[in-house]
Amino acid sequence: MGAFKGIDTLKSERLRQVAEEGYSIEGDQGRTDQLHRAGIAYLQYALLQQTLTAMGQAEEIEDVEHPADVIWIDDLPLWLWDREDWKPGTVLENMIKGGALIAAALDHPEEINDPAGVEVLDLTKYDDEGTPITDSKGRNLEDGWG
Repeated sequence: MGAFKGIDTLKSERLRQVAEEGYSIEGDQGRTDQLHRAGIAYLQYALLQQTLTAMGQAEEIEDVEHPADVIWIDDLPLWLWDREDWKPGTVLENMIKGGALIAAALDHPEEINDPAGVEVLDLTKYDDEGTPITDSKGRNLEDGWG
């Protein structure tokens, strides 16, 4: 099995956000919904870019006054922050930013309002080959179930 490049890329982007833009796990506490929405906004915008490009209509996205204006779900804007904080790039860059923002939201799983009541915290860890090295409760599989 090859390396998990996507995970490493998202981790690098999240570390860049912390180092260069001053964000932190502590500072993000209480903002899980905003981070989740912002991540989805970037991912949705990347999909829009990709779709319009595939349809030969990529120039239409440039006609939008502010890209965040087109990212809505059920009449609710996904982008809740200042317009100048919206910094879209290429499809790939937007996927990376969106994924890193989702990862930041997942740093505080206790804040996620899941109407289904699903347990969102899974502490399973994997090695570079994708083999679990801990169970879902974080217990080391090599040590047995102790």
